[in-house]
Amino acid sequence: MLGQDPYVDTLYGCFRLNNPKGDQFTPEREVEIVARSGRKNRVSVPPNLRVDLPADQKVVNTDLFRLEEIGRHGDSMHLLTMRAGWNQTAADIRQIIKLDKHGTFVAKVTGPGFEIPVATSSVLPLGRNNTWIGMILVHPEVRRQGIANAMMQACVRHALEQGKVINGLDATPMGNTVYGAVGYVNSYRLWRSVFQLAEFAGKPFDRQRVTPMMETDLPEVIRYDAAAFLEREDILRKLFADGAGGCFVYRNDAGTVQGYGYSRPGRLRPFVGPFIADEEEIARQLLTAVSLKLLEDPANETAFLDTPESKFADKGVY
Repeated sequence: MLGQDPYVDTLYGCFRLNNPKGDQFTPEREVEIVARSGRKNRVSVPPNLRVDLPADQKVVNTDLFRLEEIGRHGDSMHLLTMRAGWNQTAADIRQIIKLDKHGTFVAKVTGPGFEIPVATSSVLPLGRNNTWIGMILVHPEVRRQGIANAMMQACVRHALEQGKVINGLDATPMGNTVYGAVGYVNSYRLWRSVFQLAEFAGKPFDRQRVTPMMETDLPEVIRYDAAAFLEREDILRKLFADGAGGCFVYRNDAGTVQGYGYSRPGRLRPFVGPFIADEEEIARQLLTAVSLKLLEDPANETAFLDTPESKFADKGVY
């Protein structure tokens, strides 16, 4: 029920909006707020809280629209990830904001007596020179108003103002249409898999070469990762700290790093990654070690893994 608590009215203010280009206002609705949860919540909005968006132009082109640093609105980003069915935890959101609080944004619809967060975005620093855009999320009730495009442009401006290169972003199929319109081109397709950890129960791996990652391994792992992908020391160190011992490194007989795999908590299920290996057999060894570690917690039955399409065994039909 909106209209009783200012925090609730702000966090769920998207339901106050009457969007002539999309969702129309309704005082009562059933909404699956957490995507694919199978549970619907009744949302009640007193008619006097209704906020009408202009019918003759997009809200981003009006004084109603404001885009600023995210500040105290981390909860809005977390809510948006849940509505999208993403796997981030509240701790993940805090870490994203902490990496660059000036490069993490919230979009609001504002006016007399209301300030409604409707979208978020971030441009994460990767080392000294690189950035990666992400977390571009818009409440469904305010789509088709140009907001995702505005968020993307804010990220680009911030990166350029910092003198950094914009290396890329992860795009869902829906987001891909927005990013293509501002000049991004596809690099490669990732497949997000859910796999049964029990597939690895009892499977052996080379415990001489695959070992739990220690903090002393991080400098070599960070250099290996930078050579294979991009410099991202801060992120790897923070994820290692959150990994609860679920990170592994593969070294050959000469002691050279040839792969590593992280696991970390998720809102829906654990996530395996970042995960890089020189060869498929090394990848199998690392994935076995990571999965067996996750199986030590009886609550873990499945995990997410992102795989480049070129390495995905069964691409299916799409």
